[in-house]
Amino acid sequence: IDISGTNSVTGGSNSQGAEEASDGIFAKGDIIITSTSDSNGGSLTAAGGAATYSGGIYSSGGDVTINGDVEKITAKGKAASGSVGIGAEAGNVIINGGTVEATGDEATTNGASNGIWAAGDEAGEIYINGGSVTANGGKAVNGDGICAENHIRINTTGNVKANGGEGKHSNGICSGSGDISINANIEAKAGKANTDSSGTESQTVRKGGHIVGTDNNSSVGISAEGGAVSVNGGTVVANGSEALDNNGVSDGIRAAEGITIKDGAVSAAGDKAKYSGGIFSEAGDIIIEGGKV
Repeated sequence: IDISGTNSVTGGSNSQGAEEASDGIFAKGDIIITSTSDSNGGSLTAAGGAATYSGGIYSSGGDVTINGDVEKITAKGKAASGSVGIGAEAGNVIINGGTVEATGDEATTNGASNGIWAAGDEAGEIYINGGSVTANGGKAVNGDGICAENHIRINTTGNVKANGGEGKHSNGICSGSGDISINANIEAKAGKANTDSSGTESQTVRKGGHIVGTDNNSSVGISAEGGAVSVNGGTVVANGSEALDNNGVSDGIRAAEGITIKDGAVSAAGDKAKYSGGIFSEAGDIIIEGGKV
C-alpha cells in the first residue's frame, strides 16, 4: 500500500464473513505500508468496524510492515470480543519509522484488547526499528499495549509509549515465550488488574491474547512471561498498577529467565498488590552492568 496525502478507511459490519471480523485493512498475507510518491510522507487512519473481532490493520497470515517514509499511521479497533490496533495472527509486526498510534478498544466477552499484537509458531515477533510509537490496550480480560507471542526488539531514537488497559491481566509491553530487548526511550504502564474483569482468558483469540504465568490478577509494566528482558540504552520507565485480588501481582519489570541492564536509565515500580516489586525475575539472574537504576 503506497499512500500519498491524507487517507482514511473503515471496515464495514462483519466484513470478513464467517469469522465475523471487520478490519480497516485486512490481508491473508503481508501488508506493507509505504509512501514513496509523497515527499512529505503520507498519512493513514485505519479503523475496524462493528463485528465480533475488530482491527485497524490486520494480517491473518503474514507480516505487517510500516516503512520509514510514512508520516503517520493511526490504527484502531472497535469495541468487540477481540479488538486490536495493529495485528499479525501468523506473522511479525515491523515498524521502521514514522509516527504510529495503535489502539484496541474494550473487549466485551472474555477477550483481549491490544494496541499492537503478533503471534505465530515461527513468527509472532515485534520489531520497532525507528519512529515513535504509541500503543494502547483497552479494557479486557487481557489488555496489553504491545504484546508478542515471541520476541520483541525495540531500537529507535523515537519515543515508545505502551499502555495496558484495565483487566484481569494488564501489561504495557509483554512477550509470551520470547525475550524483550530495549534500546529506546520507553514509557510502559500497565492498567489496573481489576477483579471485576472476570472470565477465562483465551490463548487463541483471533485479535490477541497471551499465555500468562498465573491465574491471579497481574499488572506489569514490562513482562517477559517466558523469556528475559535486556535494556541496552535509552530511558525506560515501567510501572505496574494495582492488582486487586488476594494473590495479585504488580511489577515494574518482570521476567521468567533473567533481567540485564547494560546501559541507559531505568525506573521500575509496582503498585498495591500482595506481590509487588520494581524489578523481579522468577528464575534467572538480575544483572546490572551499567546505566542508572
